[in-house]
Amino acid sequence: MKFALNGALTIGTDDGANVEIRELVGDDNFFLFGMAEPEVAALATAGYSPEKYYEEDEDLHRALNLLMSGKAHRRRARVLRGVRVRVAHRA
Repeated sequence: MKFALNGALTIGTDDGANVEIRELVGDDNFFLFGMAEPEVAALATAGYSPEKYYEEDEDLHRALNLLMSGKAHRRRARVLRGVRVRVAHRA
């Protein structure tokens, strides 16, 4: 369940209850992030490939590599390494 009060700024994706809230509060009071429904449908048709994002987005590549290096959080490095493997080398 979601609700919006007068003057509230909403940050959300364009799905579910957020669609209705956005219609009611107006675009000036709603900050959209993520994809719109047509973009999601196009991605589903083309095929989702997380390793492509990892390889082609230099910032994402560097950020994931930093997390997995252990420099950011040594005790979590092993767990985070698994995330990188799943993203970069999806089975």
